[in-house]
Amino acid sequence: MDALGRRISKTEGGKTTTYLYDGMDIVQERQGNTVNPILTGPGIDQRFARNEGSERTYFLTDALGSTRALTNTAGEVIQRYDYTPYGQTQTLNGSTSNPTNTPDGNGMPRGFTTTAPGITHRGWGGLSVRIRLACEAG
Repeated sequence: MDALGRRISKTEGGKTTTYLYDGMDIVQERQGNTVNPILTGPGIDQRFARNEGSERTYFLTDALGSTRALTNTAGEVIQRYDYTPYGQTQTLNGSTSNPTNTPDGNGMPRGFTTTAPGITHRGWGGLSVRIRLACEAG
């Protein structure tokens, strides 16, 4: 983590990925000598496309901004993401790597942690927001 609470690198499977930021958004990943640029939008964590080596993938998101699928340049879905109601990654289908959507070790994408009876979100900037979930019988 850097002074702003952003992840600057991670090691997984013996490979280290380092990140370059523009404000709070990751705009580049580097693994060794391979640089993977990321096309971002105006919102935090809003990603449109990402290079992985010589291939380009595009992010398809739902209304909440969660990544639901990655497509290739031909528009074919190459990876799908499903989540539980609490945001845990339920199903990952495909073979592409997507370090920006990799669970934090607790199965939660993009910095989520669960805390009963709600969810705490820890974004890239260390901002914590607690969301209470309530069900009313009526």
